[in-house]
Amino acid sequence: MTSISRTFARIGPAAHAAFSGLALHRSFRYNNLNAAASTALALAQQRRHETGVRIRPVAVQIFDPWIPKTKGPSLLSVEGRQDAWEKAKKFITATVSYVVIMRNSVEKWKPKPFAADAEKIYIAMNEAFAGGEKDVLPYLVTDAMLVKLNPDIKATQRLGRGVWKYHGSVERPVIVHAAVAQLQESQRGDAIRVAQVTVKIHTKQSFAIYSKGPEAKLLGGNPAAVSDVLEYVVFEKRLAADDPYDWRIAGKIPPRN
Repeated sequence: MTSISRTFARIGPAAHAAFSGLALHRSFRYNNLNAAASTALALAQQRRHETGVRIRPVAVQIFDPWIPKTKGPSLLSVEGRQDAWEKAKKFITATVSYVVIMRNSVEKWKPKPFAADAEKIYIAMNEAFAGGEKDVLPYLVTDAMLVKLNPDIKATQRLGRGVWKYHGSVERPVIVHAAVAQLQESQRGDAIRVAQVTVKIHTKQSFAIYSKGPEAKLLGGNPAAVSDVLEYVVFEKRLAADDPYDWRIAGKIPPRN
């Protein structure tokens, strides 16, 4: 159970129910964005201003929701050999996807630096989500993801205000998979390439909810209670020169045993 789940369990069943459909927990304020996330926001806003493009949302699912198992079966077993074969196929898919992304990126894209930047975007997103920063979130999450988050943002604002904090990494972020798909855009009928990169992010975080007003009271959670949270977060980008956005969070994948 994450720190946020425990918080709403203590607040009561009504609040817990309001947040039971939470797609990605946590958030951050615009003025406090770290340098990398702030730069990503500025670039995205600049591109959108220069191109004048407001991309019509395309319902993009996580088209290859594969992640490695935390503990694989023995290679001596049938299941173990099947798992090893699947892992080999996914390695080839990811390698080909890396090449496609690198060839179609405006900036020089490399897996290791991207994983570090992805964690910064994840932190910024969590802070913005908890703070209800709707002007910032469109640059950090996809349109489809924002639609899922909106009810939870409204529920938080009805209760008071949420405060999410990052307390460091348990382990450095690492890319575990990547995939590229060609999709048909309904607005113009053009085929577009969309890249999705899954990053394993393991951080220490805390969450608390406070009442409204100048004398805010703690409603639930504990800002001093730090939890280890492991998540596999999917980042998405359109591989198009006129795309006004940088990499954004499209969702997450539950860990596999």
